[in-house]
Amino acid sequence: MAKSIKCRDCPHLDSLAPRNGGIRLRFICTHPNERYIYEYCRDHRLTKMPGFVCFGGGLYGNEPTIKTAPAFCPLRKRQNET
Repeated sequence: MAKSIKCRDCPHLDSLAPRNGGIRLRFICTHPNERYIYEYCRDHRLTKMPGFVCFGGGLYGNEPTIKTAPAFCPLRKRQNET
């Protein structure tokens, strides 16, 4: 069985600054295959923020709270095909 992909170790995980005086970071996927991410989100009616992975946890939200990759992850798709 193949190892599951972990977002916190992925080089494509990027953070966005908090909005409206908040203190938690927002983590997004910046994988070069944006088209797949947007098509997956459109097909599954995820319209708020395509590519959103999770909010930060811990003190001031510096660490991602997700343990595995989300369903729209292009790397996860590639792993499932093999």
